[in-house]
Parts: sequence; structure tokens; C-alpha cells
Amino acid sequence: GFLDEALRWFDRWLKQVPNGIEAEPGLRSWMQDWQAPAGYVATRAGRWVEEATWPSPHVTMRSFYLNLNGLGHVPGPEGEHIVASPQSLGSAAGEWMPWLAFGEQAELAQDQREAGARSVTFDANPLVEPIELLGEPVAYLDLASDKPVAAVVVRLCDVAPDGTSARIAYGALNLTRREGLGHPTALTPGERYRVAVRLYPCGYRVARGHRLRVAVSTTYWPVIWPAPMPATLTLYGGASRIELPVRAPRPAAEAAMRAWGPVATAPAMARTVLAPAKVSRRSVRDLASGRVELIHLDDGGRYRIDAYGLEVAARTERRLSIQDTDPGSARVELDWHWELNRGDWAARTVTRATVWCTAATFEFESSLEAFEGERLVFAKQSRNSIARDLL
Repeated sequence: GFLDEALRWFDRWLKQVPNGIEAEPGLRSWMQDWQAPAGYVATRAGRWVEEATWPSPHVTMRSFYLNLNGLGHVPGPEGEHIVASPQSLGSAAGEWMPWLAFGEQAELAQDQREAGARSVTFDANPLVEPIELLGEPVAYLDLASDKPVAAVVVRLCDVAPDGTSARIAYGALNLTRREGLGHPTALTPGERYRVAVRLYPCGYRVARGHRLRVAVSTTYWPVIWPAPMPATLTLYGGASRIELPVRAPRPAAEAAMRAWGPVATAPAMARTVLAPAKVSRRSVRDLASGRVELIHLDDGGRYRIDAYGLEVAARTERRLSIQDTDPGSARVELDWHWELNRGDWAARTVTRATVWCTAATFEFESSLEAFEGERLVFAKQSRNSIARDLL
């Protein structure tokens, strides 16, 4: 019943309707349970929890140290870990912003085992009791880089007894922005730094017998664009840690929570499907060249809006490719087609865009063509180059 809750909020603060919403808990969140990772899920296992205020007194930050023998509650002896990831790491990361426009698209993060094998990982012991996380994890890393520009990516995962790895949260930091986005400063190769990497907020319950895993990498394609040159980080274990927002379960308070109302949505517009939608996500690795290509197809099919007789079709194809040893090979190509037809009138647009890079610049090329019937009525091409500025 989210729309009803939104309406109550607007009624109170825009119309001054005294409905009491300001006296209700400040945060209501979905606490996810373990579920085998998949690119698309129809429903998400878990339950609702709420906190009267945020930050909550029921959430405390608990430190886990990145030790030589895994995650520990106390720091172990200091040791060095070499982090130098292949450029294609991240193909199971899912979309940066999944929105499932054309139905059952594989846009969510999938099994992280392969990405974990290509990263430096730190595992905790299997949990004797479940642990609930609610809030923003933060990793504090001691590290050095051999290049003036480098990135670090931290992923927090839930590893099941059978080895399946589900991503709970992740965060990425361009290390030249370690003092803030507005103050880019090149790294001094070999110098040791302490940096904070904030992960996306999460609400997640790690089950008994499962393990927490922290995975560290220098790449996460195509979620982040690679650094200009392959970078190797030295991560100092024992001195590095991650702080997790651990929530104390409150079953009595949860039992007293106000229930959500039923789901309310606008009625679907009547339409006739003329061609079915097609959605696919493919990964192709060329064993000869080492190039990895992600091919995303979102074809909405073709349908007619019955009330107006308007036919609509939309199709998008993205190709994201990179070579494992060459960050300068990163390339994204986009084709986007729209069609509108009614009676003897027809219009369509064809948009193409390409992004690639050099060590010093980002390169952009795009074109737009608009047709009425088969007649070209508008065309535009553009070409641009932007300095990387320590990106």
C-alpha cells in the first residue's frame, strides 16, 4: 500500500490534514532474508521492520577486521594483500539502477562466486546466531597504490553453506576523491593512505550457518568506468576494517506494527499485444583476444492502445565491452528505436551513441534520426571529448 502511504503524507504536509502520520515511526524498512541470487525475482523474502527515529538507538556499528585469516572481531597481525583485478570483473553486478521496464529483465546482482574468486576476499566464521544489518556499512582501508589514479570497490556478501554468494551491499571510491568529490588529488605511488568507503545502505538478515564475506577489487565493470591504467593496490590487513550497522531484533515491537493496507494501483490501460517483448542478457568472452562483451537487449515488443488505436514499439540494445588487461579498451554502444503508428501515419526515431576513452579523455559520439513514414525529417550528429580529470 505504498501509494496510500504517500497520499497520507501529502495530505498531512501539503493539505494540512490532521491524520497523525507525523507521530508514526520515522523509518519503515524491508529486512531481506537469504534468497538464492538471481537476475530477476518476482518476490523478495523478508519482513517489515520499523524504527521510531533514525539514527536508531537499536542499531550499533560493529567492527570486523580484514585479517590475514579472514574477518575477525579483533585486529590481527598486519599483513599485505595485493589487489589487482581483471578489468571485466563485475559482469554479475546487475544494473546500477534496475527498473524492469519491459518485464522480467535480469537486472539484479547474481551469484558473486566468480567475482569473489577474482577479488581479495575476507570470510568470517559461520554464524552461530543470525545477525541483522540495517543502515550504511563503512569500510576503513589502509592501502597504497602503484598508480596516481586508482579505484577500490568493496562488496559485502552473504555466503551460504553451499558456497552461493549473494551481494548484500557494495561501495566504490575513486581514490583521487578520498578527500571529497570536489577535491580530486592524485595519489603518490607507494604512499600509504587511510580511506573510508561507504557502501549503499542495506536491510538484511544473515542466517545462522551463513558467513559474511568482504570482497575487495580495483575494478567493477560496467558499474564503474576503469581507471586510465591498470592499478595494483597494497591493502594492509589487520589495520583495515569494515563497520556494519547491527540491529537488535525486537519481535514484540514488530508484532505491534501497524499493517500496511492492500496494494492499490491504477488500472492497466487496455491494449492488444501485436508482438511479444524479448529481453536477454548475454556475456560473450573471446578466448583469443580476452575481450568480454555484455549484450543487453530490451525489446518491448509491439502493442496497440485500444482506446486510441495507437501502436507503440520500443527496442534498446546495449553492448558493453572491455579487455581484461587493457582499461583503455572499455567501450559502450547503444542503439535505441521508438515507433509510433496510427492509421496511415507513422513516426520513428533511431538513436545511437558510443562512449570510449583514451588515457586522457572520454570520447562521445551520437546520432539521432527522426522519420515520418520513410521520410527523414530530422537528423543530428555530435562528437565530443572531455578531459578525464583524474577519472
